Amino acid sequence: MSREHLGDLIQAAERVKAFADAALVDATAALVADITAHRKAACQAVVHEVQLLTGSTITAARDRVRFATALDARVHGAQELLRTGGCTWDRARIAYTETKHLDPVLAGHVIDRLLAPPQRTTSPRATQGTPAGAIAGELLGRRHRRDRSPSGRTVVARQGCRVRHPGRAHHPSR
Repeated sequence: MSREHLGDLIQAAERVKAFADAALVDATAALVADITAHRKAACQAVVHEVQLLTGSTITAARDRVRFATALDARVHGAQELLRTGGCTWDRARIAYTETKHLDPVLAGHVIDRLLAPPQRTTSPRATQGTPAGAIAGELLGRRHRRDRSPSGRTVVARQGCRVRHPGRAHHPSR
């Protein structure tokens, strides 16, 4: 097989894994559906059942149940991407975990943005663009600038903040 075909094969395998993970999330959600009176006990029972059925750790099973029972506003986009093979379970889980402190609607927007499929291109010019810090700043509403340090490395910093370059002594008069 050529290198081009190997990359396509890897991507296809990831899509199949994502579809299987989406089916598992849907089945997990169905196990706890329509149980409001004893939700906590039901969720705990489902955690143990998922753990036994998948052979996963208790933490991994708990993560799946939390994701499956989360508000639609928070994880709807991630669930759709899992169903279509657009992202892996690990990426969806990490995005969900890292945004759990946010409002559900805001978390949903952040998760959708984080899990959006990357633009595939072979043009080097198309791969140049916004540094990762600026993308994070866009999500958080902050503005960033790019500076060059004396060593020639690019430094990304918030506007209005001083960037101290390594090796340069700090002088109070500056």
